[in-house]
Amino acid sequence: MKRPISTISVLSLLFFAQCASTDQLNGTYSDTKSIEFKFNDSTKMFEYFLRSEMGVLQYSKGGWESYDDKVYLLGLTDNNIKKIDVESVINKNVSSNRTHVEVHCNSDNAVTNIKSIVFINDDKTYVVAKDTVFSLDYKVEVIQVKSYLSYSGLLSSAPKIDTLYSSRINVSSESNEGKSIVLNFVVHPYDFARVKFADTLTVKNNRTLYLNKSKLIKI
Repeated sequence: MKRPISTISVLSLLFFAQCASTDQLNGTYSDTKSIEFKFNDSTKMFEYFLRSEMGVLQYSKGGWESYDDKVYLLGLTDNNIKKIDVESVINKNVSSNRTHVEVHCNSDNAVTNIKSIVFINDDKTYVVAKDTVFSLDYKVEVIQVKSYLSYSGLLSSAPKIDTLYSSRINVSSESNEGKSIVLNFVVHPYDFARVKFADTLTVKNNRTLYLNKSKLIKI
């Protein structure tokens, strides 16, 4: 005589089916040794780290899509592997008839080997610290940011990229008098370990993923 299927059994099946779903992939997954993925379900973005005792060996970021039990990752490509995202805001400054450029460059605490340069109109350069303000007496039309590693001796791990660039930012107007240009950007040491990345993960349940044969557990 066949045993009838209880309501509890049906609910259990629905529960485990939900656990294997990729619709809400969120948080950090790691093999506890070297591989780490960070997923943001609301933005459908991820970050990938390959770590060692020497530091971050590889880093990538990008978007992800899920179908059934597969997660398809598309990280950095040739088009954006060296790109710095810069938020730029232009405000009126009624207290001055000069152009003020305010730079906010955020990084990890105690990082001293990352340097940044602001290019003005393609022919003038200003070396900036993490927070810098400088005043100009000429019209500013184009701004671009470059960040690079400045070091002597050996680094803990060899960088994959030595220089990062922003897009050229057009800030031209009829007059720059009384203008304040604010630039915000973030550069981390692991940005210089960027690699091109595209791969597929297999979902076992909501706490376990597989990257090829590497088992990743949610932490």
